[in-house]
Amino acid sequence: MRTTYLVQTVGTTAVAGVFLASDVVARLLALHPASETLWYLQLEVMRPLLAVRMSDTMLAGTILGSNILWVSLSILAAAWLACLVRQRLMVGLMANLSLMLVAAMGYSHLLASGSGQTASLVVMSFDPSPDAVLLLCLGVLTGAACLACHVSFIRDAWTETTKTEKEAV
Repeated sequence: MRTTYLVQTVGTTAVAGVFLASDVVARLLALHPASETLWYLQLEVMRPLLAVRMSDTMLAGTILGSNILWVSLSILAAAWLACLVRQRLMVGLMANLSLMLVAAMGYSHLLASGSGQTASLVVMSFDPSPDAVLLLCLGVLTGAACLACHVSFIRDAWTETTKTEKEAV
């Protein structure tokens, strides 16, 4: 049971950690604008997160604007606190919300890159750019967390149902 909590929390941790890393890279870039490595991380690897932070939606403007460091740290602390005290609903909810956030980032990245628009029926291939690999890794981690959440809920419901039926007999 402890393993399912950890798997679910790792997905949320990955998303919050990537947002935290994006903010740290942006702050370091403000201090050291001549660093090629920081520019590469900001413009190539963290491009989907930069697009989320720069979008004109309410989420980006109010929550993720200049408060992204504190929001990420708060989500990270809440995720691990919920894991430690074994709050199943909170851990599962955070895993599902993390998957939805990564799916939304992937969709917006796909629309922004223009690779989702084809005029033919030719199969699209995976673009191995660093930002696509980052989104793929986040999708796999949060997908596994979401799957672990749903499997554990179904397993516990099944166990409770069979236990009740055995007691009734």
